[in-house]
Amino acid sequence: MTGIFHKPDPSTFAAELVRRVEAAPAQTRRLFFCVICKNELPRAGTYCEPCGDEQAATWKRARLQLAFDSVPERYREATFSQHAFVARCVRDTNAIGKAIKAASDRAERVTLLGQAGAGKTTLAAAIFHFELEHATHSGEGPGHFDAVSRARWIAAKTLATARRNASLGAEPELVRTAISCPLLVLDDLGTGKEDFADPTVDVLFARFDAGRRTIVTTGLDRPTIAQRYGGGFERRLFEGAAVIEVRA
Repeated sequence: MTGIFHKPDPSTFAAELVRRVEAAPAQTRRLFFCVICKNELPRAGTYCEPCGDEQAATWKRARLQLAFDSVPERYREATFSQHAFVARCVRDTNAIGKAIKAASDRAERVTLLGQAGAGKTTLAAAIFHFELEHATHSGEGPGHFDAVSRARWIAAKTLATARRNASLGAEPELVRTAISCPLLVLDDLGTGKEDFADPTVDVLFARFDAGRRTIVTTGLDRPTIAQRYGGGFERRLFEGAAVIEVRA
């Protein structure tokens, strides 16, 4: 039978298949290399795993630069990993331990008390940097990382200055940032002038109501804070917070 119903001879079909395979050019395995370390990759890609992790961390650190730059320059080395710097500035080892715990627990509110030079601002900076490092290396989602990238360090006395210099009826950007940023260090509560322009109470009440993480340093003791700012403010600053008294 001929035509489309013709059945080819099996031996002829097998021979033709072998001929075609032998005639085809030999395929060369395509190699892939990491663009940084130049090591061969096991599959298609741009970076090996270690270099890829480092690239991701570098990108994250760049995103966190504004938060890092908001810290005063003299405190940018204050990290728990750089223990020598912290130990040089803070003699109270008990306070250091409490600050490490507050950072590890990611406490919603931290209040650091102490006289000038005791090291409360150094510990606040170390807690702040701990959060930035955690966001850089942890596997938490982009929402957490975006929140930490908007963290800010603001000196309390600059808030009143910003409001005093603002146009009538306009809330300055610095005050809005202090209220809305997901993590705030409010440094040196009580050092600014006590006048109508001081927005400290507004800022901390708003943050407490919204449950935003806040770290406060102050040279005032608890009774003085209650007398100056009111009992409601004092309770929000201390009750349920990680309170760290730093002794000189």
